[in-house]
Amino acid sequence: MIKQGRFEEELNNEMNMLDDLKGEVKYNQNIVNELEDKINNFQKKIDDLQDKEKNLKANIYAGKFLGNIKKKIYERNMNKMAEEKQSIENKSKEVINEAENLKYLTNLQKQALSNKEIKIRQKEQELLNKQKDINRKANNILYQGTTLEDLGPRTFELFGVTRDSVSALNDIYNNFYNLQGNEKRTTSTKFNKKDLIDFILDKEDQIANQQGNGKNNNDFGLWNYQIDKIMEPFKLYIKAITLDELDDMIKYIYDNKILIGSFILNIGNHWTAIYYDFTNEFVLEYYNPFGEPPKSIIIKSFKDLILKLNIEVFVKFKINRVQQQNIKTSNCGWFSMYYLIMRYNNYTFKYITKFKSVKQEEQNIEQLKDKYDKFGFL
Repeated sequence: MIKQGRFEEELNNEMNMLDDLKGEVKYNQNIVNELEDKINNFQKKIDDLQDKEKNLKANIYAGKFLGNIKKKIYERNMNKMAEEKQSIENKSKEVINEAENLKYLTNLQKQALSNKEIKIRQKEQELLNKQKDINRKANNILYQGTTLEDLGPRTFELFGVTRDSVSALNDIYNNFYNLQGNEKRTTSTKFNKKDLIDFILDKEDQIANQQGNGKNNNDFGLWNYQIDKIMEPFKLYIKAITLDELDDMIKYIYDNKILIGSFILNIGNHWTAIYYDFTNEFVLEYYNPFGEPPKSIIIKSFKDLILKLNIEVFVKFKINRVQQQNIKTSNCGWFSMYYLIMRYNNYTFKYITKFKSVKQEEQNIEQLKDKYDKFGFL
């Protein structure tokens, strides 16, 4: 989800090629459908001619008793009918051959499409692994700059016990790493800073794999350039960024005096949305599909922006507390886009974030994805 320079460009090119190939397959399939309609029409004409042929044969038989003149007329009509039938059958064969050739080409393209999708999934996985490494290194640097006391709140948040609860924390540690015998930490061993940081980072990785990024082994979430492509038509949308790009975004908003806008923010393999209006509603809205509050760095960044813009009116800061996304899905990007699009269409923050059911919300998002896949816009 984070920008990876040349690697991301390669993946983006692959995605564009995939879109082109999908377009070719869809175009050829439409032609095949048209040819099959022609074949069906030809078959109907042939069936009609066969019915007429039966009638002529009956008339010819009757003509034996009605005279040679009528019999010759019926026979001449019969010959014309046979010629017309042969002409239609020949045209039908040509169309059938054309349809079969195009079906073969379409099947080849579908196979190429499948291979391309597999290749893209592999690249996405590679990019995801790079993202995880970057996140871990960034968090490691962050934690290295703290004291053991500073790590206390994070320890409690992750493990449910304080750093001073040595025995309980050691038990959790041993179970987490499945340690046995001599490998186990004793109940009285205190954590040094390095061990505690490594434990915290490993736990964060586990959470990210299970729920934080909303991914499973069979699905991948959206990447920043995919979100930007989908959201491009909306004037109030700026771009998708990562948390380490937030300061640059704040500076961009301030420098360009963008007083009404929105962007999508990645907070560690999980997409959230931010919508703000400093001219009419005077609101700052933070939307997280999991219903979790924003990190303090996000709140601080916007407080600084409001102060720099010298907004004298009280700005309401709204945070959704309702979980709408299932932690086992990768739909956080879609949920974030859906929230912004609803805001652009004048739906209120309260209306969008009201409680329904996670299952119902996920169904709504699947419908949104189907609509985009079908029509290419939202």
